[in-house]
Amino acid sequence: MARGAIHLLRLKNFRSIRAAQVQLEPLTVFVGPNGSGKSNLLNALEFLTKAMQLPLPQAIAAMGGVDAVRRRSSRGRAPHFGLSVRVELPDGRGAFYGFELKATGDRDLSVKHEHCWVDAAAAGGGGCGFTRSGDRMQTLGNASDRVPPAVGPRALGLLLWSADPDFGAVHQLLSRMRFYSISPQAVGTARGYDVREELAKDGGNAAAVLEYLKTLYPDQYRRVLKLLRQVVSDLEEVRTEPFGSILGLRFIHSEGADAKGSPRTFTLDAFLESDGTLRMLGILTAAALAESAGSSVLGIEEPESAVHVGAFGTLLDALRSTARHTQVLITTHSADLLDGRYIRPDNLRIVERTPLGTVVGPMQERAAEAVRKHLLLPGDLVRSGGMDQPMAMTPRGEIDLFGEVPDEESLQW
Repeated sequence: MARGAIHLLRLKNFRSIRAAQVQLEPLTVFVGPNGSGKSNLLNALEFLTKAMQLPLPQAIAAMGGVDAVRRRSSRGRAPHFGLSVRVELPDGRGAFYGFELKATGDRDLSVKHEHCWVDAAAAGGGGCGFTRSGDRMQTLGNASDRVPPAVGPRALGLLLWSADPDFGAVHQLLSRMRFYSISPQAVGTARGYDVREELAKDGGNAAAVLEYLKTLYPDQYRRVLKLLRQVVSDLEEVRTEPFGSILGLRFIHSEGADAKGSPRTFTLDAFLESDGTLRMLGILTAAALAESAGSSVLGIEEPESAVHVGAFGTLLDALRSTARHTQVLITTHSADLLDGRYIRPDNLRIVERTPLGTVVGPMQERAAEAVRKHLLLPGDLVRSGGMDQPMAMTPRGEIDLFGEVPDEESLQW
């Protein structure tokens, strides 16, 4: 993909996940019941992108603290947790990055291992990388002559390499992921408009972002309104309106024409609009901003929530269009959403909660074949319980975050 993407995600002892290995597509849909751990897969990547933007202690605090990120079992908290990713950089090179953290107390973590590798641009050219254990870092391959930075126990080395032409490309890709859990109440509440280039996770500053899109990316702004009108048929316009130091939304609706044929409209403040309209506006705004800002990954939790089933086609159209440029990851337990014409077995990852924790993998092959032959829709399998168990891609025991890394040829889309 032009902006790069994540091909493979490995997790160890993250929240409900003991061990997971997940191949990701340009559009990936995580399917599973409530409490299965779907959100934790997006949370892991959200933690990774925060760790690329903030010092590690602040990134952990932003996720709720140490106890909120490492796995808990009947035997207590896991002493170590981590993740790794295999990515495709915007220039087409493959790369690998991962780290493992260890608990140094009830409220503190330090870096146990960290590894990064960037493939060569041409076959036989040799790649470059670095490896780290504790506070000792060593450069590898074509980076052997580069002096590694001094790194403390609570700092990730990749941040310190962000100006390097090779490692910086990995850092940039991983720092440009965005994740949302859109709240209609947050979208409908007027807020300050000092932050316009970043949409809040709950969509709370949607008015400011829409004003930003309207000013700098008018085509994206018009597309948001066009798609929203497909859901709300009498909608004429969405306006941003300042109220002192805060900015709110007002929705202009058509009321037909008067006796002289002149159009009649009425205006609703955002808090009077339906939850479905506000949530749809938040999702469309997130997608438009991802395309405009050059985000590498867009993650949205349960985009169908509060949205009428008749609007699912428009919702999938928007996400599919975004997925041409930005990798899109969503969670859902909606059978109706999975009946959409763009959803294929390759897009689905089944998430199940077991006594050992969350497991995730592709559809069982028999079920996937039935969908490919048009004998069943994915939604039919959800309704009948035929999509409850994933094919075994997730390890049932320990996972080596830094073990053999699949090459790009084995992870082709």
